[in-house]
Amino acid sequence: MTSPIATASALGLYLYGGAEPGADLFARFARLTESLFARLGIAPTYLGLGGDGYPEGFVRYGGRAHKKALAREFDGVLSVSVAANPVGSDEPTFDSFALASLSYTPSVGELLLSLEVNEAWLPFDGEAYAETMGAYITLAPWSFGFGFADASNRQPGFHILSLDPGDLPPDERTRLLTWYAVAPEVRVRKLRDVYALNLLGAGQLGEATRDGGPLRSLITSMGAGDIQPTAGTSLMSWRVPTTSREAVRRQMAEAGAIAGL
Repeated sequence: MTSPIATASALGLYLYGGAEPGADLFARFARLTESLFARLGIAPTYLGLGGDGYPEGFVRYGGRAHKKALAREFDGVLSVSVAANPVGSDEPTFDSFALASLSYTPSVGELLLSLEVNEAWLPFDGEAYAETMGAYITLAPWSFGFGFADASNRQPGFHILSLDPGDLPPDERTRLLTWYAVAPEVRVRKLRDVYALNLLGAGQLGEATRDGGPLRSLITSMGAGDIQPTAGTSLMSWRVPTTSREAVRRQMAEAGAIAGL
């Protein structure tokens, strides 16, 4: 059996301004996640369902509540989470080595997909990560997204969900709170941060920076990674080398491309 290592791969995809998703989207997400996990040799153990008529918290994968959701074709569901935990675990939100979720928040019109998988199963720079990302991208016309790898104990999925695990360094906590307060109409135009993988929408690439030109031109002029099309989507992929990420972040902040900076 594969053993977890100290790092995890993460993917976040966001959609604002789209139509309210129907039950079919959550059903497709659940089926796709089960299929993708199987390819990675992962067996789902817990399922989370949000919506009227569904139990709060996680339930056993394949159990009564899961079968009910399948029978109802996910009618009334506003969030689905699929977790994989070690044998004998009863803490799906704390010790999972794989967790994928899709949620819709009507108050802000946000559709959010989050994925966190230990790198023992899904190396961030591997082909399987690219294939997994490509599969999830087909679910919706996402506004933007990002991908990265981080220490498992830093809970990278929390970052995607804009949650504070309680032990962030002051600068990271400030950036998280700043992003949390940003309105959706700003999020689709500004960067949250500079990541190893940045999936940029037209609103972000076309946003004017402080030098007067669009973000796309600034990225091109910096020479810090190329902007490439992402198959199956209108998003453009911008990879930033680890060695230059901090310098690029400073330049993006100085250009006014990062929200709140």
